[in-house]
Amino acid sequence: MNIHTVLRIFILILTLLSTKVVAQDYFAYGSSNFAGVQSVLSNPANAADNRLKFDLLLGGADFNFNNSWFGVKRDALKLSGANSALPDSWQNTTPNVPNNIFKNFHFISSKKSRSLNIENRILLPSFLIQLNSKNAIAFNWSVRQFTNMDGMSPQLSYLAEKEMDLNVTQNNRVQNKNFAFVQMSWAEYGMTYARVLSQKPKHFFKGGVSGKILQGLESAYLIVNNLDFLFSTKDASSYFNSNFDYATSANLQSNSFDDKKPVGSFYHYVTKPALGLDLGVVYEWRPNYQDYKVKSDEKHFGLRKDVNKYKIKFGASINDIGRIKFQKVGNYYDLNVALNKDNLTTYTDVSSTKMFDSLLKANFSKQNVDKEFRILLPTAINTQMDVALNKFFYLNLSTHLSNLFRNNLYKVHNNTAFCFAPRFESYWFDLSIPFTYNTLSAKRYKEIMTGLNVKIGPVSFGSNDLLPLFNGSDVRAVNFYALLKLSIPYKQDRDKDKDGIKDKDDACPETFGEAAYNGCPDSDHDKVPDKDDACPNQAGLVNFKGCPDTDGDGVKDSEDECPKVKGPLYLHGCPDLDHDSIPDQNDSCPNIAGRRINKGCPDSDRDGIWDKYDDCPKAYGPYKYKGCPDRDNDGIIDKLDACVNVPGVAKYKGCPPPPPVELEAKEKRILEKAYSSLEFATGKEIIKASSFPSLNALANLLMDHDGDWKLKLGGHTDSEGSSKQNLLLSEKRAKAVQKYLIKKGVSPESIIAEWYGETKNIADNSTKAGKQKNRRVDMTILATE
Repeated sequence: MNIHTVLRIFILILTLLSTKVVAQDYFAYGSSNFAGVQSVLSNPANAADNRLKFDLLLGGADFNFNNSWFGVKRDALKLSGANSALPDSWQNTTPNVPNNIFKNFHFISSKKSRSLNIENRILLPSFLIQLNSKNAIAFNWSVRQFTNMDGMSPQLSYLAEKEMDLNVTQNNRVQNKNFAFVQMSWAEYGMTYARVLSQKPKHFFKGGVSGKILQGLESAYLIVNNLDFLFSTKDASSYFNSNFDYATSANLQSNSFDDKKPVGSFYHYVTKPALGLDLGVVYEWRPNYQDYKVKSDEKHFGLRKDVNKYKIKFGASINDIGRIKFQKVGNYYDLNVALNKDNLTTYTDVSSTKMFDSLLKANFSKQNVDKEFRILLPTAINTQMDVALNKFFYLNLSTHLSNLFRNNLYKVHNNTAFCFAPRFESYWFDLSIPFTYNTLSAKRYKEIMTGLNVKIGPVSFGSNDLLPLFNGSDVRAVNFYALLKLSIPYKQDRDKDKDGIKDKDDACPETFGEAAYNGCPDSDHDKVPDKDDACPNQAGLVNFKGCPDTDGDGVKDSEDECPKVKGPLYLHGCPDLDHDSIPDQNDSCPNIAGRRINKGCPDSDRDGIWDKYDDCPKAYGPYKYKGCPDRDNDGIIDKLDACVNVPGVAKYKGCPPPPPVELEAKEKRILEKAYSSLEFATGKEIIKASSFPSLNALANLLMDHDGDWKLKLGGHTDSEGSSKQNLLLSEKRAKAVQKYLIKKGVSPESIIAEWYGETKNIADNSTKAGKQKNRRVDMTILATE
């Protein structure tokens, strides 16, 4: 066998493996809020606060084929029977595959390495249940398959495209740094728990986790590192070098076309159960949350479950965390293959892969004797941002970041994608148009794919790339999904008045009301519904049929003449502070008990004059004396009369005037001398020194009669100046004489000082002499009483 045969065997292994598996997760169909259990596949947090209270997925499948190497000719996909290379049992039902598979392809010209991705998921019965307003659980059951080919260099792909004709590469070196072909099938059983984490008025968070039991069904891989060969017919320079790693698990052959085993025999696991994990969170911004409030009971509000409350929703999750361990079966290799033109003659008679395996086993020792291998799940990070334009129309932006562990070749993966999708959404009908950028499609110059997702009742189907269905070009990518499910959504009960109380439970279905009153309004919020409220626009008391009693005196305001002040019922709610049965508003003396005839004021002495106007409230007296008595009828009330039983004059405090004093001649001369010689400084009250001797004599006389006599002084002025000034001057001069005499030893009680200004003239003020006489201080000796 020559090097041509070696390369054919290499490609044969690749081709055989590629017929075993189809798979890819189509993540776009989970964006609808009515996706139910399938939305949990992209983010487990979606289970909580779902629009479906129960969702049962009966079954479904999604499939994706994508590559950056070739396009399949449409003719190769036509059905035929006689020329088919497939078993007779598949005649007339399967696309024709000619013996030379490369004749069915048109290859893409590119300097980039080639990649191929085939994925599918068979969705088996699964369900979602909302436990309550905060908690939900879900169960997902599915079978998944992935095939990945990565890192095929343009040189190697060109050789394959030329049907392995080494002459096209003669004397040209062919290299491939890292080539990986990995495929895996497994069943997974996921149990999801999701919960509302925080529910503030405008900000809502929920989270979820899916724990998964993984059953590995089959797997295989081919890893080729540092491939380097040269073919030459002219000299001995031909060689073939490569690090070669290849293994398969049990069950692999049960999926091939020539397998005679029942189809169900494939579905049994060949590994010990492994564990997988999905984690996710969702945040919702709800600026208009109050529009969705409903009364859950008399004290608490809830939010409607049948509608979305968010304006913007953002979700993030990490999916498919884990790996599955398989046992190697049959022939498996971890070899460093080095062949040159001389030892290639050993393979001259190789005619099958079995013989090729035997030669490799005989000529090359295994570098790794480990009988187990581990394949990573297609771990990916998903994000979604959903913007609600209204209750039916949304804009969605989703990202799917995959192939996170690039340095680990022992993995399956899908491709990073970004999807923008306008969406119409309702329970019975969903429609979205996704515009997707896929990194693998971009390698073949397909930048944006346009698709369609549809849900009609229990059926959902769609694709993220419709172009292959309508154009006649080669098929370079195919994807589609279809689902069948039964669900029970939350429904909004009929509520005409939009008060959150169902019409069937609403005692006032036409009027916005409150749950506490069976849907009837309470406009004044007094806990008495308007239909029973005699004062519906004023907050009141239940015992007054909703009418107010502002002062709390037990008399409702409509019957209370004093609605802001407490009062007894018999006074129509008005107060009576003095308890005289006269309300304060009509009581002229509200703090003192009185008689009604006196408007509530007292008249203690019953003289007809109210006490507050009676100067003598305890003694009967006439009105002219403000209720004070005058027993001696002298015009001086008793309380001011020093002689209450003897008529007198006010000058002597109601007593009669004192009797005149008969002075002896000597005493009379002393008095007259003091009067006639008394002089003051002009316009002042200062006594001149010339007056002192006569005043001293008068002082001695008064002291000799202390207790018997009183001296009455009367100050007078002429009419010069103002009357006010003259009155003041007469006062000062009279008091100046009084002060002088007291200073000389006369008892203050013995001197009476009075002043009259210019009111009591004794001469004509028009003459100088008359004025002189009018400027005087009269002195009169009175007998002591």
